[in-house]
Amino acid sequence: MKKTISIIIFTACLVFTNCSKKDPLGVLDSLEAIECANKLSKIVDDDSDDCTELLKLINELENSCSSFLSDENKKSIAELRASCEAN
Repeated sequence: MKKTISIIIFTACLVFTNCSKKDPLGVLDSLEAIECANKLSKIVDDDSDDCTELLKLINELENSCSSFLSDENKKSIAELRASCEAN
């Protein structure tokens, strides 16, 4: 009896663990896309002359959000990076 209960609990844990990892509505992707859009706008709106901070933000954006960036976004980011690296 004790073995049967242990098997049932173990099976239930596996089922719930696997189900919690799935995102059928794409909510996690939507939240990540919003976060990436916020990071991009932070870079675009940055009027400071601090290239060190700007390059840090660009690297973070490229590392975590590359799948959400359009070709136009990537081109703009490359131009920002080039202007900072030229200084």
